[in-house]
Amino acid sequence: MTEKVPLRLQLEPGTYRCTWSVPAEDGRQRELHGDIELTTGSVPRGEIYEDVPGSEIVRGVRSFPQQSRYPILRAKLINGFELIGLDAIVNAWAPERATVLLRCALVGLWGAGSREEEPNFEGLTAQVTHLDSIFGIGPIRSYGFPTLDQPPLSGSWAISEEPCSAQEWNDEGARVRLSFDSSASLADPFRFQMMYSPVATIQLANRITFDEILGQWILPLLRIVTLCLGTPQEITALTFRLNGGDAPAGRGFQAFGLGVTQSPFASSGKEVQSIQAALTTSRDQVSLLHLLRRWQELQNEHHPLLETYGSFLQVKGQHARARYLLLIQSLEGLYGHENKNENERRRGRHKERRQEVLDALGACDSLTSDHKRFIKTFLMKYPHGNLDRCLSDSFTSLPGDVAAEIAKTPLIQNSISRHSGDLAVTNALRGIRNDLAHGSKGYPTHELEDVALILERVARAHLLRLLGCNTDIQERVLYAYR
Repeated sequence: MTEKVPLRLQLEPGTYRCTWSVPAEDGRQRELHGDIELTTGSVPRGEIYEDVPGSEIVRGVRSFPQQSRYPILRAKLINGFELIGLDAIVNAWAPERATVLLRCALVGLWGAGSREEEPNFEGLTAQVTHLDSIFGIGPIRSYGFPTLDQPPLSGSWAISEEPCSAQEWNDEGARVRLSFDSSASLADPFRFQMMYSPVATIQLANRITFDEILGQWILPLLRIVTLCLGTPQEITALTFRLNGGDAPAGRGFQAFGLGVTQSPFASSGKEVQSIQAALTTSRDQVSLLHLLRRWQELQNEHHPLLETYGSFLQVKGQHARARYLLLIQSLEGLYGHENKNENERRRGRHKERRQEVLDALGACDSLTSDHKRFIKTFLMKYPHGNLDRCLSDSFTSLPGDVAAEIAKTPLIQNSISRHSGDLAVTNALRGIRNDLAHGSKGYPTHELEDVALILERVARAHLLRLLGCNTDIQERVLYAYR
């Protein structure tokens, strides 16, 4: 028998008949029959079985295909639910036949009244795979069961829930809560069971647009969980709370779109124990709201580590060559960003020294004008970047000795042996990066993979450091959980 998890979907994925409300040229809404396909993890697609506005005959001629775009496109499902489609594209291919493509579909009950306004969002409830692994505390405090010396069917079962498993953080603009939805099989006299689904709830003080809630809250939440666990995670369920037009306050709308699998799950002690999280909010006294706010800050300043390594956290199956190059670039960008002032001073000193040399050459009569022009053209305007220094700093600024671990890998051992053993680890890493970037030499994939795994732990530890996590958490990422 398939168990129903506590976190329920308002609407199961499938194809539903509906009536589309399509804006016409006169500003009124045309009600057109069609359907909508709401599937797992993909873009919602629909059909319209009538002529759509804009595809009418003009002077006896009708041409196809015709495309129309709408920021908002609404529909009424045959089961009574209402649908808000965002960034809709309607393609009319033939008379009485058009397709609808939506960036995202929100399904729920809006209520009576005007629906002309673009929806604004005041919060969300989301579930991410293995979200319960970062709680650090379960929903059950204690339980009791009949002892073996009792007669059959004479005992009792007892459970005491753990209120501390619900964790909440607040600031002036948002409230973030980690908690468990629960359910129990109370009506069946032959079996009894309690189940819990982990959820994250975000309540905002001010309503924001879809792009804002997606970029500031949903994607950071997903990537922070991924960062804590070390493997790409997925959004299993997502519900928005809207309050626009005449919508009842707090009304929940289930989101269908790319990346939402529509497969909510119940927690399992075995699975939680098998996942080695870099941090848990309860054990490490870490505020999920602080992590989200710090992620937003790094995002707003276009931090290079966030825009390189951070943006690739969800990528699966990337080739070891590409990962190696990305991770070296990430660490180089991190160093440059954190040493921006020193680099500016170096550039200033180099510029002054360069001008002194050019002035001295200008006064040198033994050089022709062509010689002077050549030197001025090819004398570097900026000082050499030093990747060795970048990598060395990236390793030494973390706990432990990462460089020693990298030095033991076959890739680095072989590179050092080719230079008669006289080569530093950072020199070897730089040389391999140059070979790969310029296509001058290739390396075995499995050897690149070994080094890329270590470099990824380094990048992961640094990103957690930037989010405000202490050295204990960084050390777990580097050595304990690998």
